[in-house]
Amino acid sequence: MRIALAIAALMVGAAAPGAPTPIAPTGETRLVSRLDGVEVSADLLTHELPIERPGGGASPRRTNNCTYSRIPCVLLESLELKVGGQSVFVPRSAFGDLSDVGSAALRRIGAGQFALTLQGGDAAESYKVELVFDKARVRERILTDKEAGMVAEKTVYFDVSKAFN
Repeated sequence: MRIALAIAALMVGAAAPGAPTPIAPTGETRLVSRLDGVEVSADLLTHELPIERPGGGASPRRTNNCTYSRIPCVLLESLELKVGGQSVFVPRSAFGDLSDVGSAALRRIGAGQFALTLQGGDAAESYKVELVFDKARVRERILTDKEAGMVAEKTVYFDVSKAFN
């Protein structure tokens, strides 16, 4: 049993660009792709959160970001992006509300621009989040409601401080 837990604690995906990689429910999942001639990586750290009440079933009061499409809930604790070995600034608001993430994929979307696609939830709670980034920072987040098939939120991150020039 301990061997199986150790294997599940670190999942490394080196799939073809754009191909989804399953996310470990607890521990680290690492995606690595060679895109636009440079290595691009994403490290996701997750943990399970029990959301059932004693005796079984989901708690009637929702007090967290869980989609309640899976028990226990899986929360995305941290997300690190790198381009060419250099860290990319990722605001916590880009991932802090995501839970029950099932898969992730990296792809190139333009010259020097990349996207991390995260898919999670189930049925009415299913979603897709695309984080658009370059070598310095995340530029936008697009959340699509998968059941409705339409964009539900779009956040654009500006470099107000000019720190990323």
